Amino acid sequence: MVDGDSSRITFKLWNPVVSIVDGQALCVLDVTTIGECLLDQGNARIMQDFLSAVGVSGVTVVRWRIQRFCTQYYSDYPERPDWRDRLPRTWRVEIGLDGEPGEVGNLGFGPFGVAAWDSTFADEDRDWIRGAERCLIIVEADRDADLRFLREDLHCQYDVVDHSLGSLASIQITIDLGVLNLSLEIGRVDEVISACRDHGIRTRWTQTLHRYFEA
Repeated sequence: MVDGDSSRITFKLWNPVVSIVDGQALCVLDVTTIGECLLDQGNARIMQDFLSAVGVSGVTVVRWRIQRFCTQYYSDYPERPDWRDRLPRTWRVEIGLDGEPGEVGNLGFGPFGVAAWDSTFADEDRDWIRGAERCLIIVEADRDADLRFLREDLHCQYDVVDHSLGSLASIQITIDLGVLNLSLEIGRVDEVISACRDHGIRTRWTQTLHRYFEA
């Protein structure tokens, strides 16, 4: 547990975006773990810690929603043979806010490190076992990228959102492969990632970060 050393980073936060929806402020971000703990149901304290880490202050957490999946995009080990290293657990967290968040829009790419612990996470052996999981292929591309191959050749459904950072204009594409038994179906993941690379689409967070700093 983190209690013995409160300065130890336990989670990394990515792509925090603040928006106003139906009059309420929302912050949406992706979360990965460094292996100390996992997210379960979450609580108000850890949500507030996440907000502080990405620079959102002067607000109160009123609700949150957590969606768990795995993705290649945030992996630090994209070339390792074990799929568990290539497809880390990831959580998309949506936090409803009461108050004025100040800045609205993309607050930066990340990763933002945070020392936090989810009190709803039991930390039992079974929590660390990997099995059938929802798999999202997250990639980044220029706004004029031709994405027809995703539907026509790979028969994939996907969503596109603006992913502009400062003066750097781009889009982020999320390809939902559904729930896969990754020990048996990792080939489908590799097929989609390989096709994206062949079409010049960025499949790793380091590629996005390097492009951001070079802009």
